[in-house]
Amino acid sequence: MNEAASDAAFFGCVVESCPGAAAEVSEVVRCQLTAGRGACEDVCAADADGCAACMAEACAPDVAACEAARCEG
Repeated sequence: MNEAASDAAFFGCVVESCPGAAAEVSEVVRCQLTAGRGACEDVCAADADGCAACMAEACAPDVAACEAARCEG
């Protein structure tokens, strides 16, 4: 989801997610919108590269769960 070309594409991905992955997609978005649930606030305020690394680590469990979710019944 970090590879979306625009905000519209990112939110389109969220809106068009299947019910089988909806909760997992929502958790990834929640993690990203809250700076890793607060874990990366200080880093993100100071350093973009450090922010990306912190977010990747802080949101890794949510991303892994999202990647494992399946749309098939």
